[in-house]
Amino acid sequence: MEKKTTEDISLSENRKEKRSAAGQDRPELQKAVQEIVDSGFLGVQLRVHDEQGEWVGSAGVSRLGEAAKPPTNGHFRIGSNTKTFTATVVLQLVAEGRIGVDDPVVDYLPAFGLDRRITVRMLLQHTSGVFNYTGEYYEDGTVVPGIPWQGQE
Repeated sequence: MEKKTTEDISLSENRKEKRSAAGQDRPELQKAVQEIVDSGFLGVQLRVHDEQGEWVGSAGVSRLGEAAKPPTNGHFRIGSNTKTFTATVVLQLVAEGRIGVDDPVVDYLPAFGLDRRITVRMLLQHTSGVFNYTGEYYEDGTVVPGIPWQGQE
């Protein structure tokens, strides 16, 4: 049996990726991405993984005033959208009966030492009074630092 080098494996994987991407002609997805751009967005990158396989595409531009399309292998910061995804998962757990919206958060996150009066509902509604761990930046330039990142958050 012939031994494969790391380079052989990488080349093989690259060929598979190209075949996979080339084999996924999804004009309906490309049209949808283009319609988003046509509605006023600067650029869009979309990745779909479904029963038909994986498809990636983009439309528009990466930067205002430039012609380059957004890369299909680009990385971007999700920022505040994380809250929406987290809330969705929490509400799914509520629907399954695994979490109660009026339960104290400390029952699920004891390591944070939160007050028992803070409920899951309060966190979801952003009414808990829990400090913004990333800190605050005010218009006058004042910075109130958040909790230092430990790499285990």
